Amino acid sequence: MSLHDIRAHFIKQSGRYDLETQDDAGRGANWFIRAGQRYLDRHHVYEEATERQFIDFAIGDFSFDIARVRSIKKIWTHISNVRTELLQTTYEWLGARFADHTAIENGVPVFYCIDKAVSSGETRIYVMPPADTAGQLEIEGLFYASELVDDEDENYWTRLWPNVLVMAALRELEVFYRNTQGVKDWENAIQLEMDAFQRDLVERDLVDSNQMRG
Repeated sequence: MSLHDIRAHFIKQSGRYDLETQDDAGRGANWFIRAGQRYLDRHHVYEEATERQFIDFAIGDFSFDIARVRSIKKIWTHISNVRTELLQTTYEWLGARFADHTAIENGVPVFYCIDKAVSSGETRIYVMPPADTAGQLEIEGLFYASELVDDEDENYWTRLWPNVLVMAALRELEVFYRNTQGVKDWENAIQLEMDAFQRDLVERDLVDSNQMRG
């Protein structure tokens, strides 16, 4: 399903036909759908949430802003066909280690840290020392599903769990109604669907494990 289809179902189930014409800056249907998606992303870990993103870097680059990050697990550099895992450290340690900016020389990247103070909606990481050769970062982590913006947009939730996404959007509507029982009812319905999904994953993992053992 597309965002257009999800919105149509949300409006029909909620009876809030007035939300169809409001823009996203107000309280239009898209706003509730995206809020519902964030709720699902935060409360459920699913296979496609784990991604590998690749970012090209030039000589001297050391700061990178990454969108949709929930958590970063590992980072590698790809330089001259060599893949090297970086060591994670703290922002404070890295700042002290490379405090004298005038003395920093480009070289082989070794460390990375996450700047938790950045609140732009993206996650900023620093890689030190800055590379003396152009290459690519490989970032493994948990990521939010891609944002639904245009009517034709799709993502994990619209493709596999459109009913759950509609439920989550309806839950957000109940939050703004301050209807505690309504919120709980939708959360229970969502959890039942996701519990069944988790059981399927466990069953598949058991089958795969048995096959590997021969």
